[in-house]
Amino acid sequence: AVLAALGIILVRALGGGDETPTQVEVPEVVGMTADQAKAELEGLDLVYEPLEVASQDVADGLVVSTDPPAGTM
Repeated sequence: AVLAALGIILVRALGGGDETPTQVEVPEVVGMTADQAKAELEGLDLVYEPLEVASQDVADGLVVSTDPPAGTM
């Protein structure tokens, strides 16, 4: 099965100017579809890059892992 693994950029930009970027906790998106994970991450202003990987343990089309892992600030 070919699945999406997501690499997440932790620091979100708050809109330029002199504002300091804010760190947010990476949410748990493993097991979600790529579309669900994308919506979850975009809702937190996180940027992600999908990467297709093969897995025999997770259903096709679901997120198998994130880098950094969920709970990371």
